Amino acid sequence: MQARLEPLVVCPITDDDLQQWQRYMGYTQQQAAQALGVSQATYCDWLAGMSRTTGKPVHIDKRTELACAALAAGFTHYAPPPS
Repeated sequence: MQARLEPLVVCPITDDDLQQWQRYMGYTQQQAAQALGVSQATYCDWLAGMSRTTGKPVHIDKRTELACAALAAGFTHYAPPPS
């Protein structure tokens, strides 16, 4: 019988959280963007909390939040658990 996974309750990551993560990791904006697989322009929009092209608010998605957590925990790639 497999263990039942309880849903995680996670507050959305904010632009301030992202900036703190960047400092914690010792990344420049360019390095942070590269680590997350996005352009530097997208990363800068996230830090500003709004799109520079549209002026609309931008939200950091769950995948990015989880990627930040994984990188901070020392994960560099996914490895399936042993069977």
